Amino acid sequence: MDGKPIVIRCPSKTGYEFYNYKKFYSLILLTIVDANYNFIYIDFGTNASVNETLVFFKSTFNKFLQTNTLSLPTENYLYVLMYSP
Repeated sequence: MDGKPIVIRCPSKTGYEFYNYKKFYSLILLTIVDANYNFIYIDFGTNASVNETLVFFKSTFNKFLQTNTLSLPTENYLYVLMYSP
């Protein structure tokens, strides 16, 4: 998982809403890839004045994690896979 700023022109009448700490206007591209480098989630469009943690918390991916709608393995299942003889 990583977020990258994508350079944009300053949208009219937005002030510093899209201005990031690197001193240019941008939108955030948040991506998540699997172990085979396949994109499994892409979120684009959050204004760059927020940090990447907030981008994640605002994402639909986080909402899916919180509501347990991603069909991820449980902790017990992962523990068995990692520590079984």
